[in-house]
Amino acid sequence: MKYLLLLTGLWGFPTAQAQTFAYEVWYEGKVVLDTDDTLAGSVRFDLAENLLQLEMGNEIKAFSARKIAAFEIVDAVNQQTRQFYTLPYSAVSDYKVPVFFELLVQGDLTLLCRERLVTENVPVYGPYGYGFGRPGYYATRNRIAFEFFFGYPNGNVKAFSGSKKDFHYLVRDHGEELKAFVSDRKLRYNDRDDLSKIVTYYNYLSGQ
Repeated sequence: MKYLLLLTGLWGFPTAQAQTFAYEVWYEGKVVLDTDDTLAGSVRFDLAENLLQLEMGNEIKAFSARKIAAFEIVDAVNQQTRQFYTLPYSAVSDYKVPVFFELLVQGDLTLLCRERLVTENVPVYGPYGYGFGRPGYYATRNRIAFEFFFGYPNGNVKAFSGSKKDFHYLVRDHGEELKAFVSDRKLRYNDRDDLSKIVTYYNYLSGQ
């Protein structure tokens, strides 16, 4: 993970959850190209396609993940800085391609994230209990879902299922301490902020 420290100290690390779809919004940001050149301007990106647009003055440039080492954006709505890195990844084969990942926690166990758009049907109930508790109709809505990944010092990136069992197998060297930490704080393994706290605590234990 050559570039994981590249942007550290510019604006800090992300702490909160995005509330808008990234590809719909222009953010102030910085982009580090694979040539190590750094560009600043307005940034819009699409994680599904691993594409980024950078607006500088009257010019808009488009880049694929192959051309970008890292980028960061200022999320004014959530008052945070979010950092992204291009890492080689493959979900189904040994052939890896450059993929954008958001950095949530950096350490012995690095927590990465990708957001995706999910379309779902949700029940809508009438104001007078139409249908005796049954929905009057279904409406379609879009929401952001998060996929989590773990990064390792050797550069490998592995998807995380969100399963408590899978996580504790991975961190079995500090399993009991982590179980107590999670239980006391009622944390969830499939929640972005909660998982960040859990991984941060694991890295703390590993560094003792």
